[in-house]
Order: sequence, then structure tokens, then C-alpha cells
Amino acid sequence: MGKGFCEVKQLSVSGVCHWENDTDFEKIQKVTVTPRRKTYNKSIVLKAEIHDSEGNLNWFRPEIDNGCMITCIHPRIVRKYGLKTKPLPFSIPVVNADGSDNKQGKSSLVAMVHMIVDRHVETIEALVLDIGSNEMLLGLDWLAV
Repeated sequence: MGKGFCEVKQLSVSGVCHWENDTDFEKIQKVTVTPRRKTYNKSIVLKAEIHDSEGNLNWFRPEIDNGCMITCIHPRIVRKYGLKTKPLPFSIPVVNADGSDNKQGKSSLVAMVHMIVDRHVETIEALVLDIGSNEMLLGLDWLAV
């Protein structure tokens, strides 16, 4: 960790939502995400760095979204930076904040994301999900920690 950097924070999709078994998962009906729409132009987009599979830092633009329940990352970003992924033991149904069906419909994969925002360093699990033109949505789980 570089000089002046904050302590690394671990954020886990499975840990935040307590998805340790199928019984816990049954309590979760749907996950809501808010992909950017032409009519929705108010957003907080951060300038951050993400570690790729070779340990190099690359600029990317995660967006803070308080309408998104769980932090999500687009599959193209996962592929672009060669991020490590792991399967969830179940699929999570997903709907958009406006009530419409998400393009992907459900997700059963999380990516390990090591990122730096200003001098804050953290590693989080993000749900791999088609979120339109967004690279990453930092959801309520990220805001709550």
C-alpha cells in the first residue's frame, strides 16, 4: 500500500447480503439497478483507478447510484481488465429501477475489483451485470459501508 493511502476495505456481495445458503437467498426477491437513461442525467461519476490482471492501474469511471441495491460492474469491464470472478451458488434476479426487466435478467457471477478513488483503496465484490453504458454502479451496499 502506497504512502498516504487509506486502509484497504473489503466489501462482499455475499457478506453484505448474508447469502450463506439457499434459505437466506429466498429472503431476497429481486435486486434493483439503475442503468443510465437519456432522461436520467443527474449522477455522481468518480474518477478512479482499477487494477487489471497484471497489477497495472487503469483509469475508469464508477458511478455512485443510491437507486442500485448492490454494486455492479459491466461484463465488458471485467473482460477488458481481466478481473477475477467467482460464481455465486445461485442466480440473482435483477430489475431496473423503473420496474422494467434488466437486459441480462439475472446474474450468478461476482468480480473482485481492486480500486483506488483519490487516496482511498478498497477491494470489493461486484455483481457482474449488463448495466448499459455504465462501467460500474456503486450501490447502497457500497454507500452503507
